[in-house]
Parts: sequence; structure tokens; C-alpha cells
Amino acid sequence: MLKKIDNREDLNDIQLPFVTILPENASNISIRTHSEKWDTLRFEVEINNQIIRVKEFFMDWFYPSFPKSLLKTFSLPYSQISVRTIMVNGVTYPVFFGVDYSGAVAASVWIFGTTLEIRSMPNSEQNFTDLIMNILSHIQIGKFPERSDFISRSYYAGKKRKYFWFEEERIGRMSWEVSTNFIEGNFLKKFHNVSTGTFNGIHKIMVFSSEDMNREIWVDLFKIGGSLKNGFYHLDEDNMGILQEHHETDQFRIFSVSNYGPWLLRKVYPGIIATVGVSSGVETGEIETLIKDIEINRDQVITI
Repeated sequence: MLKKIDNREDLNDIQLPFVTILPENASNISIRTHSEKWDTLRFEVEINNQIIRVKEFFMDWFYPSFPKSLLKTFSLPYSQISVRTIMVNGVTYPVFFGVDYSGAVAASVWIFGTTLEIRSMPNSEQNFTDLIMNILSHIQIGKFPERSDFISRSYYAGKKRKYFWFEEERIGRMSWEVSTNFIEGNFLKKFHNVSTGTFNGIHKIMVFSSEDMNREIWVDLFKIGGSLKNGFYHLDEDNMGILQEHHETDQFRIFSVSNYGPWLLRKVYPGIIATVGVSSGVETGEIETLIKDIEINRDQVITI
């Protein structure tokens, strides 16, 4: 169902699974709910006689804060990607610029767990980067969802849905449950919500979500030798695309998309391939602490 919003204050009466983020001059606001796709907020911004279209939603089918609309494969972009940064409530977020799946000049940013896909209209590509940074400097943060755990916010986790892509099926075919945080250590214990999905003893994803929705971590496990299709993402050693090898430890290979995240960690344990997707909002120095927490709690975390 598509509903036009005449007044932005009306959004306060609508329960959405993500934080709404609107610039001061947003217009033509509408929401899509109760459909074959996830809930979405759409609006336009006119600036310097140019029209910019924005789509917001909670992305639950891929690692958090990755610029998925700018990627044609797991890590390969449609075009060269550039990065700028913004600060919101003391947190630095990367803003990615490139070309999206429609061929439009576009941007992608993740703020408070909300994915913003921003697209230029025809003849509205002049100074696109500066226009978007201007728009993002005047955003207003709306109300938060009633619950911050992954399952409550997810469109696919624990629900019977129609799948259009294999990424969606990876989430939807699992059995999901919410648990309390059992982690010992210095970093992961700060995450209040833990949602766990499992599939046939072969595939498992644990999603750690912070209460303020600023940070999210996926621990994605796949049993080696399992015949499950699309059980894990393969790394293309010849062309890593947006993934830059940050450095390698004796525990994990560490990749970053920008200096401010998101991050991808990969390690092969006995019998298990572990991939850890870490959102922006997590700083460089916290990655090593995260790895230590995973190793300390290995018997509870790295197990299917």
C-alpha cells in the first residue's frame, strides 16, 4: 500500500521499522507498507533548481551499512565510488557516491540503522556530491521504532515472504529467535539485542544490535562442505572491488570499505567459514577489541 503524507508530523502516527530521516525541505513524501516489499519512505528534495529523490528503509538482507545500491556483485561497484563523511550526533558516517543499479548518479548512506538511497533525476547531476552533502547537513531525525532488535525490524526474518533475490532468501529461510546478550568482553557486551537465525545446522547468522541503532554486527557462519546454495559470499582475490584489505591478523583478515567502515572480517575455523559484517559507527580501534571478544567467546559464537 502506497500512502501520500501531506504533513511530516503525520509520520509520528505511523509505526515504521526504521528511524525516519528528513531534510528540512523534503516534499512529495510517501510511504509503502503492507506490500510484497519492505516498508519504505520516499520523498524529493529540490535544491538549486534540481530534483533529488530519496528512498529510506531498513536493509535486512545484506551486511549493515554497505552501499548495496551501488554494487553489482558482493563487492564490485557499477562505477568508481568516492567517499565523503558527515557527523550526526557525534558519530561520523561515510557517504558513498557512484552509479546505482538504474544507471543514475547516486549516493548511499546509513544513519541510525536507516539506509538512504539517493538518486539524481535526469538533468540534475550537476554538482551532485555537493548538493547531497548540503541536504544531509540539514536532516532532522524522526522517532525511533518501538523495538530495536533485528527480528522485529526485519521484513524477512521469521516471516513468510516472497523472495526476489538470493540475499533475501538467505535471511527468510532461517528460523529466528531473540536472546539476551551472553558475551563476555569489552565490546560486544555493549550490544543489547542478539537475534539468531539458523538453517538445517549448516548456516547461522547472529545479529548484534545496539540500542541506539548506531551500530550493528553480523556474525555469519557456514559449515564447510555443506551443499547449501548461497551459504556464504566468496572473496574474489583478483578483484576485491570496494573491499580494501585493512590488515591481517592471526585471527581474521580485515577489510574496510572506508576509514569509517563498514568492515568485513573473514576467518576459516575448523569446519566453519566465519564472515563478520560490521557497520559504520564502529571505529578502527574497536575492530581488534571485537575480534578479541569473538575469540574469548568462541565456543558460544563460532558454533552451528
